[in-house]
Amino acid sequence: MQVFFAIFILAALAITAGIGIQQMIHTAPLAWLTLLWALLPGIALLFMLRRYGERHPVLLAVAITLLLGLGLYTYIDAFYLHPVPLQGLAFISLPFYQWLGIALLGVALYFLDKRSKPENV
Repeated sequence: MQVFFAIFILAALAITAGIGIQQMIHTAPLAWLTLLWALLPGIALLFMLRRYGERHPVLLAVAITLLLGLGLYTYIDAFYLHPVPLQGLAFISLPFYQWLGIALLGVALYFLDKRSKPENV
């Protein structure tokens, strides 16, 4: 299951990078920082999967599916299904919501991991 979700995360990162590169061809050089900002939540989820994937696979599977699946849907909707002049703001605003979800996931994983480890007496 870990391998499947690692491949899903890498595919989501590749699709996000592809959309970002396609949209930023004729923009300023600092637009690459926006693309990096959009990719960082997926990279953080990849590290969380590596660290907590063996102990809490179901919680991580749900979180990865929600955060990256809905993120991909939002990017595709903003850039291809319903394009508007302010569609580029999706790369700035969506990672804020993803980071909020990652923070909540991190707190939940911390307390679940703390509860599942035996205490040293």
